[in-house]
Amino acid sequence: LAWTSDDSCLASCVQDGAVVEYNIIKEGKREADWADKSTSLTSVVVFSDSGPPGSGAQGASTNTIFVAGTDKMLREIQGGTMVRSKEMTTAVGQLCCCASAKVLFAGIAEEGAPGAIRCIRFPLDQSEYVEYQAHSAKVTRLRLTFDDQFLFTTGEDGCLYIFDVRKKERTGGKRDKDAVLVFADEILVTRSFLDDKQAQVFDLERQVDELTSQIDFQLRHRDSFHKEKMAELEDKYGQEIEQERTKYELLREEKNDMEMEYEEN
Repeated sequence: LAWTSDDSCLASCVQDGAVVEYNIIKEGKREADWADKSTSLTSVVVFSDSGPPGSGAQGASTNTIFVAGTDKMLREIQGGTMVRSKEMTTAVGQLCCCASAKVLFAGIAEEGAPGAIRCIRFPLDQSEYVEYQAHSAKVTRLRLTFDDQFLFTTGEDGCLYIFDVRKKERTGGKRDKDAVLVFADEILVTRSFLDDKQAQVFDLERQVDELTSQIDFQLRHRDSFHKEKMAELEDKYGQEIEQERTKYELLREEKNDMEMEYEEN
């Protein structure tokens, strides 16, 4: 599936060789279709171009669709008709078109061959391409940033490449510094690495719970021991105080008896 920049048109291709163009503004009306049953299509991109000023087509737009297939051909389709084609000499798995429609990027998906990136200028039937070696296996995805400055590619080799596709001398379309998207803090990791990290986290959380339980038990045991010890000491010293009080009373009574005996004598 591929959308135009204004989301007014949706183009689709399938493995049976059919390409269909839908007009979203007209409630998804089927505008045009093209088919070649002899090939299996692998990727599609669509570009909407307005007519030149002063012409009868001003205000209207022409949708140009580019498709690649297993027959190693790159085709340009307009209005359900193939207008141009180009022999690619190798299987193409992914396509990506600049917003200006000046350059088309193609990702190689040939079995047993490196996943190169081809940069193709228009028109297709009169242009050569420049090839950049990148992946060691098939190219699986191609994506451009919204300002056509960076190309992101991924492949079956598990690698992500970022290409700077800006011209050395840009005359227009400068990137707005206030609108620049900041780089994300996320990183790509394998599923097994993430599972191992999660298992480590769960194990550490379990250890924390066990240590917390042990500490709580030790605190309760210590509090109980201290309470029992305090009760024993209170009972012990309470008895000693009673014994001393009894001795004091006996000594006072003896003193009183001695005083009375002395007065009588």
